[in-house]
Amino acid sequence: MLKNAQEQPEQDAIDNTSVRDKLIAVAAFHFAEHGLLGASQRAIQREVGVNPGAAHYYFGSKEALYLAVIDDFLQRSQAERLANLQALPPGGSFAERLRYLLRSYLAPLLSDADTKRGHSYLRIVVAQLAHADIGMEAMEAQLQELREQYVEQLSRMFPAVPRNRIEEVLRACVSIAAAMPIQLKPEALNKQKIDAMIEDVTEIAAMVFERLCDPHHP
Repeated sequence: MLKNAQEQPEQDAIDNTSVRDKLIAVAAFHFAEHGLLGASQRAIQREVGVNPGAAHYYFGSKEALYLAVIDDFLQRSQAERLANLQALPPGGSFAERLRYLLRSYLAPLLSDADTKRGHSYLRIVVAQLAHADIGMEAMEAQLQELREQYVEQLSRMFPAVPRNRIEEVLRACVSIAAAMPIQLKPEALNKQKIDAMIEDVTEIAAMVFERLCDPHHP
């Protein structure tokens, strides 16, 4: 009896995490499809197969569930960006260093675009650029500190360019990157296509930086 009593809380924790994760995964698509105002919490719960009120139990409100979708993606992508930055190799040519930094920042945005969850997040990002809601503030709160570290590295490469200009151009590159995969359905994507997109968007971003931030560029 004692063994079962000890095991039960562990199983409950596993089940609770599973339900919460499923709610986030399904909600990502609904928010991408219908927006914060148009998405139905009941429809999300029905698709997950949980009782009405489950989303409120785990998140408290539809707005909190929406923010949890954003937080879920950013935690993973920001961890990858940080690891990439910490692994920045010393030396290398200007072009190699620029492309490493841009690839390191943009690739985590695209790496899960072949999943319904990752694809939905990109659609949310693009929607924020057109009509910002509470999601933009949440994104900025998580993105700012690490983005500034990338801006610092890029500023060293373009010392004559103001930091705010560097940040503007990096934001523009994010917009370009986020828009690329959502032209296709997630089922039409695979890791090979995503890798090709990452290389394409890295080259595009490098050209954008060289044109807009290099005073010697014609």
